Amino acid sequence: MRPAGQHALISGWHNGATVPGHSCLAEDRGQDSPLTGFGTGVILSRMLGLLLVLLSLPALAADDPLREAADRCGVEELKRLFDSGEAQAHPAGWNDPLILRIAEGHFCGDPARHEAAMVLAVERGLSLKTRDGYAKSILSNVAMWPGKTYMAEWLIQRGADVDARDSSENTPLFHATLHGAVNNVKLLLLKGADPKAANKWKETPLDWAKKEHQDEVAEILEAAVAGRMPSPPPKAVVRRSAPPAAPPPAAARSAPPPVERPDFRLPPRPDDFALVVGVETYSNELPKAEFAERDAEAVRAHLAALGVPERNIKVLLGAKASRGQLEAYIEDWLPRMAKPSGRVFFYFSGHGAPDPKSGDAFLVPVDGDPKFLARTAYPLKRLYASLGALKAGPVIVALDSCFSGGGGRSVLAEGARPLVNQVSAAPPSASQLTVLTATAPDETTGTMKEAGHGIFTYYLLQGLRSAAGRPSRTLTAQALYDSLKPQVQDEASRQNRDQTPGLSGPGGVALIGP
Repeated sequence: MRPAGQHALISGWHNGATVPGHSCLAEDRGQDSPLTGFGTGVILSRMLGLLLVLLSLPALAADDPLREAADRCGVEELKRLFDSGEAQAHPAGWNDPLILRIAEGHFCGDPARHEAAMVLAVERGLSLKTRDGYAKSILSNVAMWPGKTYMAEWLIQRGADVDARDSSENTPLFHATLHGAVNNVKLLLLKGADPKAANKWKETPLDWAKKEHQDEVAEILEAAVAGRMPSPPPKAVVRRSAPPAAPPPAAARSAPPPVERPDFRLPPRPDDFALVVGVETYSNELPKAEFAERDAEAVRAHLAALGVPERNIKVLLGAKASRGQLEAYIEDWLPRMAKPSGRVFFYFSGHGAPDPKSGDAFLVPVDGDPKFLARTAYPLKRLYASLGALKAGPVIVALDSCFSGGGGRSVLAEGARPLVNQVSAAPPSASQLTVLTATAPDETTGTMKEAGHGIFTYYLLQGLRSAAGRPSRTLTAQALYDSLKPQVQDEASRQNRDQTPGLSGPGGVALIGP
């Protein structure tokens, strides 16, 4: 249902369930490679108890009963919707066929219920040979989810081709490898998947595993290439008549819905490009910018869902986000790739810093030093000048940083005082850039620990998800700002501080829609 790299695990395959954060490759391998611009792989573990919390959350599209029933594998509700004619093979307003949604079972933690929902779908005429907009088979979509090994096996037992190729000639084994789905990799190999299969870029699953630093998967694939098959994955416990699970404690229901992976996908926009930067841990003993890289990975996934091709998204995370790399991608790559018919997105999550002498604001790369900003950091004025000179359509900038030097995602040279009201992150008034900033000049940014994101980025992503789930599917920068501003202010107020996002430049720029 989605391009490689968009999914995170929601339900677990066995008692050691994990949730992978997106992991990408930072090496520039050419525009035509699907792995271009990926950043260092990161895997986020979760206790199985998180599953119960997620299952208690409201549906991401509560106004769509069919979407909720498909996500939760609600067999009785699906029956009702089929009987009433509301459940169609390709529902109006959806990009993905219904059976793909059911097969992924985003919030279905019960293998037996999940299988029952798929049996119902087939009985009602939905085809297991359905493909998504990228020509990915149902098995390829399911293989990306480490917790869905039981569903992958169910599909294979019913004739799914373990070597089915998508539009990029990737097989299910590629997608399982990209997401570190060890059990799915084992299953596919044991069912006859070709470990030597090459895609249109002459890459193999082993190439992906090595680039992604999926060491365990790489070992399994190397053995398979040499003719040594892996041990079988553990079996899920499928309770055919399991009693309903007890509802989670009331306190768990207040947890914010996760936003790591989008639940939508818009048509591809081949002329759009994006540069996404996230720096959490710095090399000069600066304070940690908590959740900054997690923010960047979630933004990358949502940009892909907005239609920006994976190969057009460059991601610089951690050690890859040096000043030299920022200069190269902002001042060389973007001008070379930007097109008048496309949009350009720039996102930065990490520390900002003010120059106490000039009052100028800087983005702090991983090797930045507040004592030598002019030589080690990237000036905001230079960023705006470079992006403003692009021969592109709308240019949208989002900065989850602050520049007061007063804390949060902001740093200051030792001994210097914060520059309250003296630094602005806004572009020049004549600029045509659309810039969303996390906070006012005299404020600091904050995070939502329970969500694992910066407050600004969390509600920015929530705004995109909400708009993409509406039938109209339109969203301007102004509408997004109007939505996130009060939510960010309210969350900051609960933390006994102020945080007021800003919007500069054309607010009518379409983020979703024509």
